[in-house]
This record gives sequence, structure tokens and C-alpha cells, in this order.
Amino acid sequence: MTLADALSMTPTCFTSLDGRKMNVSCDELISPKTVKVVPNEGMPTANKTGRGCLYIKFNIVFPLQMDTDCQNLMVSALKSNAIELEME
Repeated sequence: MTLADALSMTPTCFTSLDGRKMNVSCDELISPKTVKVVPNEGMPTANKTGRGCLYIKFNIVFPLQMDTDCQNLMVSALKSNAIELEME
């Protein structure tokens, strides 16, 4: 997942181990520590009557290059967010 997708809460699509295409919506900002739980999409249960939860850990791909203006804008936005969090 790109950094832009993580910050904009873009739904993501992936292929499960059994070959199904799955679309996962994200109703929160995604960070490298985010784990999304999808009920009934995990491994089959011991008694074979259903499936457990699927746990998705996100790998966020950060940009390798960024022009100075864009970098300054990102730093400014992140700093003002950090100040708001300190005030809570």
C-alpha cells in the first residue's frame, strides 16, 4: 500500500491464500502498526463449520524521492497534527 493510499483510507484489494480476490475497506488512517481484522475470512475452524478471523498487517511503501516543496508541505502538516494531539 502506498503512503498516499494509507493516508487517504483507500480500499485495498488482495488475493487470499485460497485464490479469492478480496476488497478491504479502511475506515481509519493506516499506519505501519495497523492490524485490520476481517471476521469469517481466516483459516477454517477446528470443527470445519466456519472460518476464523483474518488479520491483515499493512506494509506501507514510502516514497523514495520527494521534491523540497512537497517535503516541506508534508512536514508542516505532520507537525501541526502532532501539536493537535499534544493538546488533547
